[in-house]
Amino acid sequence: MNFKNLKEGKMKKSLKTNALFFTAALLITLFIYSCSEDTTTNTGGSSTYTISGTITFADTLKVDSGGSYNISAFNSWFPTGQPNSFSILNPVKVGNVYTASYTLSGLSNGYYFLASAWTIEPYTPGGNYVLGSYGCDTNGFVPPANCRPDSVVISGSNVTGINFYSYIDTNKSLINF
Repeated sequence: MNFKNLKEGKMKKSLKTNALFFTAALLITLFIYSCSEDTTTNTGGSSTYTISGTITFADTLKVDSGGSYNISAFNSWFPTGQPNSFSILNPVKVGNVYTASYTLSGLSNGYYFLASAWTIEPYTPGGNYVLGSYGCDTNGFVPPANCRPDSVVISGSNVTGINFYSYIDTNKSLINF
C-alpha cells in the first residue's frame, strides 16, 4: 500500500470538498446580502395622500347594530360606484355630542367630495344612508335638503382639518342608495 498516493488522494478530495463548501458559502452570502434593505432614499415624495378631520354629529339617535358608520371620498357628486377611499367611523359620545375622527388614505392629487354614511352589513341596494357631506352643514337644516357639497383639493400634500357636521340618525339621510 502506497501511503503517499493515498494521502495525495485524500488531500485532493479534501481540497475539492473545501472548494465546494467555500463556493456555496460565498453564494449564500451574496444571496443574503442582495436581499438586504436598500439604503437609497426616495426624494420624489409620496404619490398618495390623506384627508383627515373630525365629524360632529348634529343629533344623538345612534344606530348600534346591523351595520357601520363610515366616511368615503368620491371624485364626483352625486356618488356613483366605488369610493376612491373609505374608512369606518367610531362615533364617541362626550357629554351629549357624538364625534368621530377620520383619515382617508391612498388618494392621489385631485378633487374629492366627502360623505358620511351608515351602511347596512352585508350591503344590499338601498342600504347606504348618506348622513352628511363636507360643505352641507347638517346642523343648520332639516332634511330632505338640496345641497351641493364642497370639494376637498389634494395638491401634493396631505389635507388636514376637514371638519363637518353630519346626522347620526338614519331617518334623516340626505341620500339613500
